[in-house]
Amino acid sequence: MKTSLQKGSSSLYYAIGVLCVLAQVKTDKDLVDTLVQHVENADRLFQEIQDLQKQVEDLEDKLDFRGRGLRTGA
Repeated sequence: MKTSLQKGSSSLYYAIGVLCVLAQVKTDKDLVDTLVQHVENADRLFQEIQDLQKQVEDLEDKLDFRGRGLRTGA
């Protein structure tokens, strides 16, 4: 009888261990997903900044062409 209890106890501890590992994996995945979202947002913002810099340069060139001589010094 003791052997049967030991086996049941051992199986229970094993199941608890597996559940703990699964919970940790889910937590880690959620953290990675959050990090990926922040990186994607930063990448999008960086791209927008580059696009806006190009627009500013184009507008400065148009003003220079008209003889205004305006440059931002960037």
